[in-house]
Amino acid sequence: MLKNLLILILNLLLSYSYLAGQSTQISLQKSDSLGQYHWRNAAYGQALYYYKKALPLAQELKDQKWQARILNYLGIIYENKGDFE
Repeated sequence: MLKNLLILILNLLLSYSYLAGQSTQISLQKSDSLGQYHWRNAAYGQALYYYKKALPLAQELKDQKWQARILNYLGIIYENKGDFE
């Protein structure tokens, strides 16, 4: 009985970890989509807001492709704004 309880607890913890990761991934994708929307509409301040929000999520996931994508968009947005500092 104790073994079954421990297995149940372990499964719940693994499920929670999976869902927490999924939530971070979804938040990252939403921030990216909103950043792109605002960038395409030349709302650079809003685009920066969403990409700056997305970067720590990509770092949390340790996803280098997402980090590179976000940093690239941040550079493009700053270039579009003429902000080179």
